[in-house]
Amino acid sequence: MPRSSLSDRRLFLLALALHLVVLGAAAAAYRAEGHAHLLRRFDARWYVQAATHGWPDAVPAAGGRIRQSTLAFFPLFPAAGRAVAEVTRLPPDVALTTLSLVAGALAAVVIRRVALVYCPPAVATGAALAWTLAPLAVITAIAYSEALYVLLAAGVLLAVLRERWWAAAGLSLLAALTRPTGVLLAIVPLAGLVTALRQRRRPPAGVPAAVAGPVVGFAGWLAVLRWRTGRWDAWQVTEREAWHAQVDYGRTQVVFLARLALHPTPASLATLAVVVLYLGLSVAVLAGEAPAAVKLYTLAVVLSIGLARKEIPRYLLPDFPAAVPLAAVLVPWIGPRAVARVATVVLALAACAAAGVFVLVLNDEPP
Repeated sequence: MPRSSLSDRRLFLLALALHLVVLGAAAAAYRAEGHAHLLRRFDARWYVQAATHGWPDAVPAAGGRIRQSTLAFFPLFPAAGRAVAEVTRLPPDVALTTLSLVAGALAAVVIRRVALVYCPPAVATGAALAWTLAPLAVITAIAYSEALYVLLAAGVLLAVLRERWWAAAGLSLLAALTRPTGVLLAIVPLAGLVTALRQRRRPPAGVPAAVAGPVVGFAGWLAVLRWRTGRWDAWQVTEREAWHAQVDYGRTQVVFLARLALHPTPASLATLAVVVLYLGLSVAVLAGEAPAAVKLYTLAVVLSIGLARKEIPRYLLPDFPAAVPLAAVLVPWIGPRAVARVATVVLALAACAAAGVFVLVLNDEPP
């Protein structure tokens, strides 16, 4: 594990390098249709299409069936990717992948700053690297919106912990424009109300704005789609009919975990172990001594998993507070041993790279 003296700049460069290694391992293993196709696999192609062509003016349908379209995807990530492409002259898929890589590395820096509020420096740095090297972090190496979302969500939590409510409002609005689960960030600023009630004082004036920010972002995008397509439910109907994805209050996740356990393969058992570990660490956060804002954020992530419309483990990626109790256990053992530090990072990187090859190359299902 790194020393606590690791600067933000070095942490950013280290996280970026680690994610590039993961992407490089996947690219080296990918032989199907060239590296350009790798950058457009799964949902990445829809983000590229949104960045290139935007969103349709009507809900696409054929033969009485709703067709898949960019209406299922929220706007900030593809819009930011288009801006990067226009400034740098990179192809849209490369621009979006670059944006995801940079956002993921910046997220590691902000995650450490969040952890520093309530953890020793060595544990905070260990938590940032544990999140960076988690198998699920392979998503930050491709053109998916998760890295940008985690960066913004971590920024929201940091702003709440520092009681910078207007910054939390702006960042949470942007997070809700990145992923629909961002609307659940509205519960995080409620920590300000809890603190004010305990101290018997008036809540800070910016707390209502911080609570309203993600709601405004989410509802605002639905209003834009209403203006474009004439339907308030353009996003919902596309998700439900074209992607067969809808809220079922955790039933899909329970069936998913049961299937992994009842039909074991090396991949399914590894996935089950990762999910159980994340959930167990989340319980440790909720039951521990973390600040109220951190617990509310963790609760928001758990709710988003329960409400997830598909059985996709990547919804666990924003659960970065779960890395703190893991780091708190590992750092005291690894810290004094230079060989152990190097071996831990190398083994974790190898596992992350292997996960990248499996998820991006060998697996036929979206990550």
